[in-house]
Amino acid sequence: MASRVTNNMITDNAAYNIQLNKRYKDKLSKQQATERKVYDPSDDPVVAIRDLKYTSALADLDQYLNRNLADATSWVDMTETALRTAREVAENIKKEYTSSINGTNTVADRKIYLENKKALCDELYKIGNSASEDRYLFTGYRTGDSLTFTDHDMNIRAKTNGDGNPQYDYMIRETFDKDDVDAYSFLDTLVSSNDISNATTGPVDETGINNVDCYRIRLSYDNLDDTQTRPDSAGVTGYTDKDGTSRTFLVNQIYIAGSSSTYYPVTCVTKDSDITDVSGNQVWLNTETGMLVFGESIKTEIMNSTSVRIDYRKSEWNVGDLKPEHYFDCVDVALKEGNSKGNVLTYNDHEQQMNYAVGESQTIPVNINANEAFDPQIKRQLDELEDAIKAVDNAEAKVEELKAMLDGGKYANDTERQNIEYVYNAAKKEQECCYARLNTLIEENTKEASANFDKVNLAATKSGTIQNRITLVSNRLTENITTVTAQASDNINIDLADIIIKLNEASITYSGSLGVIGKITQQTLLNYI
Repeated sequence: MASRVTNNMITDNAAYNIQLNKRYKDKLSKQQATERKVYDPSDDPVVAIRDLKYTSALADLDQYLNRNLADATSWVDMTETALRTAREVAENIKKEYTSSINGTNTVADRKIYLENKKALCDELYKIGNSASEDRYLFTGYRTGDSLTFTDHDMNIRAKTNGDGNPQYDYMIRETFDKDDVDAYSFLDTLVSSNDISNATTGPVDETGINNVDCYRIRLSYDNLDDTQTRPDSAGVTGYTDKDGTSRTFLVNQIYIAGSSSTYYPVTCVTKDSDITDVSGNQVWLNTETGMLVFGESIKTEIMNSTSVRIDYRKSEWNVGDLKPEHYFDCVDVALKEGNSKGNVLTYNDHEQQMNYAVGESQTIPVNINANEAFDPQIKRQLDELEDAIKAVDNAEAKVEELKAMLDGGKYANDTERQNIEYVYNAAKKEQECCYARLNTLIEENTKEASANFDKVNLAATKSGTIQNRITLVSNRLTENITTVTAQASDNINIDLADIIIKLNEASITYSGSLGVIGKITQQTLLNYI
C-alpha cells in the first residue's frame, strides 16, 4: 500500500539534500582555499594519518641533513684541514731527518737539524690543539680538554693545589708489543772530570770503555718519578676500567703477557752507566730518559708474548707536553695529594668515538683520535737524539781538553804523558762510540719519521674517507627529502584545476537544487484536485 507523502516530508528531504550539497560545496571551498585534501582529520582519516607520518619523516630528515650532518661536515672539514697541515709538518720532519743522515754533516749541522725538527714537532702538537667552535677536534668527547698542557691548565692547577705541590701527578699504564723493541747500546764506563783532572796520576785504560749491547722500549714520556723512592706510590691502587673491573697499578714491575704470563722486577736508575747487568731477567728503567732497558732473555720473552705492560709515575709536566689521558689509562692523583678538596681523576677510555646520527639506527664516526695522528714518540725520538748529540759534545770536549794537555806539555815526565795518553785514548774511544750511536740513532729515527708521516697521512686519508661518506649520505638524504616531499604533496595537496571544476559543478548543482525545490514547494494539494 502506497504511503502518503506530505509537503513537510518533501520540504525536509529537500532541505536535507540541499544541506549535503552545501557541505560538499563547503568542503571543496576549503580545499580550494587551503590547497589540501583534508581540513579536519575526520575529513579523511587515512590521508590525515599519512600526512602526520610524512611530516614526521620530513622533520627527521631535516634534522639529519640540516643539523646533524651539517655539524658533522663542519667538524670533518676542520679536521681535514688540520690533518692536511699536520701531514705537511710530518713530511718536513721526515725531510729534516733525511738531510741530517748525510755522513758529511758535522755535529753543529746536526744541532741545527735538531732545532728545526723540535720546532716542527712543537708545531705538530699545536695542530693537535685545533678546535672548532671552542671544541677540540682530537680529544674525543672531551671536547673541552686540550691535547697538550697549556699555561691556563698550569695556572689553574697551581692555584688549586697550592705551592710546593705538583700541578699534575699521573700514574700511567702503557702497553707495548714486540714491534716496540729496538736494539740499544750504552757505555758502561765514561771518562769523568776526575779522570781528566787526575790524568797524570790515575790513568784510565781504554779497554774499560765498552759498549753494552742490549735492547730497549722507549716510553712515551721521560723525566719520570723514581717510584722506588716515593713512599706514597703504594697508595696508588689503580682505577676502575670502563667495563667496571677494578685494576691495580704494578709499581716497579712489568707484565709480559703470553703463554706463560710473567711479572718481572724493574729497577730505576738515573743514567745508563748505573745499569749493572743485562744478562738476566732484570729490567731497568732510566727515569731521566724514559727507557726500559733489558737483555736477551727478556727480549726473547717479549718476542713470544702478546703484549708488555708497564706502569710508571710522572709528576713533572711542562706546557706543550701531551696529556696522557688522551693516550693511556691513567689516574691523576695531584688533587688528592695536594692541598685541595678534589679527588683522584680517573681516565680509563682514550679510544673515544664521536658518532653523529644520520638516519634511523645509522651513525657516522666523525672524529680522529689524537693517537691516530699525534704520536708521543715523535717528541721522544727527538729527546733521544738530543741526548745522543749531547753525549757526542761531551765526549768531544773531553778529547779536546786532553789533547790540549798533551799539546801544551801539562805533564812533568814521560810517565805522566803516557798516563794522559791512556785517558786520551779512552776519551777517543768514548767519542767514537758516541758518534756511532748518534749515526745509528739518526738512521733509526729517519725510518721512524717516515712511519710517523705514514701514520699522519693515514689519519688524513681516514678523515677524507669520512668526508666522502658524509657527502654520499648527504646526497641520499637530499634525495630522500625530495621523494618524501613529493609523496607528502601527492597525499595531502589537491589538484587546484580539478577542485575548481568540481566547485563549479557543485555550485551549478546547488543552484539547480534550489530552483527545483522552489517549484516543488509552490505546489499544494489544490493543484491536484
